[in-house]
Amino acid sequence: MRLQRWAIRTAILAVMLASAGCAANSRSDAPEDAAATPITVSPEATSPEATESTPPAGTTIASTVSIQNGNNYTYDITFSATVGGAPTVNTADSKPGQAKVTWSPVLDGSFSITNTTAGHTLPIPDWLALPCTADPNDCLSLFGFWPATSPVCAVKTVDEGNRAYDNTGDAPVYSDIYIAPAGKWCVIRYGQAGSLEDPSGKLPLGGSGTSRWGSNEVTMVLLNENDSTKLADAFAAGPKVWVVASPTWAQESTKNSLKGCVNAAPTIFWSSGPITCQHQN
Repeated sequence: MRLQRWAIRTAILAVMLASAGCAANSRSDAPEDAAATPITVSPEATSPEATESTPPAGTTIASTVSIQNGNNYTYDITFSATVGGAPTVNTADSKPGQAKVTWSPVLDGSFSITNTTAGHTLPIPDWLALPCTADPNDCLSLFGFWPATSPVCAVKTVDEGNRAYDNTGDAPVYSDIYIAPAGKWCVIRYGQAGSLEDPSGKLPLGGSGTSRWGSNEVTMVLLNENDSTKLADAFAAGPKVWVVASPTWAQESTKNSLKGCVNAAPTIFWSSGPITCQHQN
């Protein structure tokens, strides 16, 4: 078993160094220098079907998004994130036949916000001004969506309170963020933009603030330890659709925002494929 885990980790590292996909299924036709090229995607968020426009793992996803909040302040966010990291599989401390999996994705990149409100200072949005230690979902986050048929969806995920969520079965795999591509999906939050820690709490016109991405550790129970290689390969291949979204406290709107979602659904700032509301108001 030790040799098996060593082989799995070696294979994962080899895949990540080869810049294999944070994209949909196969990226054998991607250029060799794809990992060095930032990718900017601005899809229509209301299309009924998901696409496979996601960048490969280890490459950088990047975009600049213009935003207006409910008080008519306007600002731009600019982000880049290079995603890496490999899961750790632990069979010794698990029930026979199962395995514990811990995964801390590596988010290497920056995040910035720029005030574009003519004649007004911009109060820094709460999701960027407050620390994310209490509840990371209170901050602007990077999510990855996998189709329900993926090995990533065939696990029990355990949150910080050690409550297990069973993602197995034939029912649609809904998440508590209430948005997803059309169809059956499961979702994992990769991480969040760190707080600006600006004591003034505001930005002058044209003023900018910068932060870094922080990663979110995910703990899972693999129900069949023999599927550890499949799960590792799925993480290396990455999600089919990326989403950058924030809580809805300030009633932001972007060109990717959705109409009619339940109030608990976050605001979509950017996505690499079409997203819909899972539940309507």
